[in-house]
Amino acid sequence: MEIRITLRHLEISEEIKKLITRKVGKLQKYDPDIQLIEIIITQEKFRHRVEILIKSRHFQMEASGQHGNLQTCFDDVLAKIERRLIEHKKRFKDKKHRKTAPSPESADDET
Repeated sequence: MEIRITLRHLEISEEIKKLITRKVGKLQKYDPDIQLIEIIITQEKFRHRVEILIKSRHFQMEASGQHGNLQTCFDDVLAKIERRLIEHKKRFKDKKHRKTAPSPESADDET
């Protein structure tokens, strides 16, 4: 899994980059087929904008948000993308394990 961090109009320390990488790396437990996670952080005057793009073998997903504080903005967007990954995983898990019941007409024919 590759993690890219793109910064626009701001600089952040290596500690914050490591924190972001560690938090985003935990998303792989929801889908082990994730190939790329791209984080784009932009500063516009006093607002921070964070976008997270996930590219997996089977799907692509995106979430974004704005806030005055960078850490709060990142945590909100990370929570949003995590909820979407959980819902995506539930959807496919439910489809895979769904069993069909025999129809009543076929049960009558057998007796």
